[in-house]
Amino acid sequence: MIKIVSRFSGKNQLRIGEIAEFEIIRANEQVETRAYVTHQNVHYLKPLNNWNSSNTLLFFPESPGRYTLAIQWRHPQGAHGWIQQHFQVNADRQTTSTPQQIQIDQNTRIWAPGEWEALLLKDYEKPAANLLPRIVAPASVVYDIGANLGIYSLCFSRLVGPQGRVYCFEANPVCVYFLQANLELNQAKNCEILPVAITDQPGNVNFTLNYGNSALGLIQTSGFYASKTGHEIGVHGLTIDTLIETFDLASPNLIKIDIEGAEEYAVIGLQKTLERCHPTILLEVHGRQAAHPTFRRLHNLGYRFQEITSGQTFDNLEALLNWFPEAVMQFLCTPVD
Repeated sequence: MIKIVSRFSGKNQLRIGEIAEFEIIRANEQVETRAYVTHQNVHYLKPLNNWNSSNTLLFFPESPGRYTLAIQWRHPQGAHGWIQQHFQVNADRQTTSTPQQIQIDQNTRIWAPGEWEALLLKDYEKPAANLLPRIVAPASVVYDIGANLGIYSLCFSRLVGPQGRVYCFEANPVCVYFLQANLELNQAKNCEILPVAITDQPGNVNFTLNYGNSALGLIQTSGFYASKTGHEIGVHGLTIDTLIETFDLASPNLIKIDIEGAEEYAVIGLQKTLERCHPTILLEVHGRQAAHPTFRRLHNLGYRFQEITSGQTFDNLEALLNWFPEAVMQFLCTPVD
């Protein structure tokens, strides 16, 4: 009833960073399909798409390894079935999926879930990391929202020193496991982990995690949620304002936010804190859809913006929004004096 034809250059192989394009050839235009992905023996139960009649399927593999695209099809008269296409995503070198311990710098060793992620972490976000000594003062309080495996948390821990405090907020349970191990490995005793999703309102929320790439934990408010495959679970969501009030957290001097497209919702749940404390914000913004509402809210709260890699500053909000590309970018957001 249907046939899958891969439209990438190699014979069922492509390189990490390339889009996997497939053509779905239908014997009858009334046939609908939806797609699932298996990666390295993990069968993700969240579909890539809803039932549709599109002849093109695009999928962006987030990590190397063996993949299977499984297409489920159905006809209005009751016929139905499955068809599969296997393909391989290659990186610069063959890697294993076993946990690895690596040296980030002379002061920091961390555990990573797999060898490929460990190699990526060796070149982690250095422009932002180089900025940290200038914006993190000893004895200050830092909120690391989207702490992931703890690279930033460990930098913050050293910079604030024994009199300071680092709160690590992370919703992905796999990352929490490695985050705890990495804090203990580096004796970061001034850090505290809060395993919660940072949202605009309290409540349980959907969350997907990817076992091939720990950076891809997505809360349902992210603009990327519907288009990313993963293991879908429920997590508890709270606002920062609620967490401070409920658990008597120390007020922040610096907040780092990196939550894969849900930045606006974290800022909504931070509004009372931002109005009261005026902390500096280290913000990673994931594309124009997330950038526009996030920057507007921060601008209305009295913040100005500097793109970290280039150092370009923006005092005019509309100039920033018109300039912002469809990309992931890091900004330093500082309150106007």
